[in-house]
Amino acid sequence: MGDGPLDLSEVERSFLEWEIDLIPNDQPAPEEIYPVDADDPWALARDVDSAYVRTVPRNQMIGRVGPTEAENYIFYRGLGTFELPLTVSSGADGEGSLDNGGEQPLPAVFALEIRGEVGRWMPLGGVGAGEQRAYDLGPREFQDKGAVVAALKGAVQTSLEAEGLYRDEAAAMVATWSRQWFGTEGSRLIYLVPREVTDGLLPLSIEPAPDELVRVLVGRLEYLTPEVEARTIEALKQRIEAEDEETRDEAFAWLMARDRFLEPHLRRAIAASEDPVVRQSAADLLVILSPEE
Repeated sequence: MGDGPLDLSEVERSFLEWEIDLIPNDQPAPEEIYPVDADDPWALARDVDSAYVRTVPRNQMIGRVGPTEAENYIFYRGLGTFELPLTVSSGADGEGSLDNGGEQPLPAVFALEIRGEVGRWMPLGGVGAGEQRAYDLGPREFQDKGAVVAALKGAVQTSLEAEGLYRDEAAAMVATWSRQWFGTEGSRLIYLVPREVTDGLLPLSIEPAPDELVRVLVGRLEYLTPEVEARTIEALKQRIEAEDEETRDEAFAWLMARDRFLEPHLRRAIAASEDPVVRQSAADLLVILSPEE
């Protein structure tokens, strides 16, 4: 693709293909499995009653033997330019409105807000095709984040099992991703993507064909509340204009704590604020985040 950022609009088609051996789990674990700490997310994902998978390297097929890899699962990352059916509009004080613009119902949706070490959440149930629905986290009391995460883990696991996953699969999936799904700062919707949408976005073929194939994709929709937007604009102004260094440092630290969501916060501030100080402050930070720009 050449140097520079990847323009996904220029990618007409992509695919991944694995050649694997299946090893029954009543046999010794393959020595190629990479050791990790017991609380590592990849170790949590291994806690399933499944066969091991071991790859057959492509270069081995052309006569050059290369290293193999083994696991309890196949994991991959990808980038895409598709749209998912769920959108959300955020109001003040925990209010929101979601819209399922798809042609299939969403099996389950959960609303969540984490602020530091406390949070609040609510189950929204299934959402019908084309349905719009308002919700309000405002009356929900903030609780210790650990209690919120534990309750959400149980609720989402139950929903995954209802969609066909075995209990150990659902538990391992939730344990692996709960830190990001439930524990990180911000407001979000966690939802189960309709099977038809999953199959359309990520077609899958297996040879030989299995007797049964269950696929469950979890979506996570992050959104910016009016309160956080206002705090972002305030912090951008303070990091430039505050008279004391401590306030400037605190403002910068708050912005940096947005972590990988800082960039959309900054771009929203540029679009929403007419204050030249705020816009310049955001633009300066964008340069730091993406120096190639």
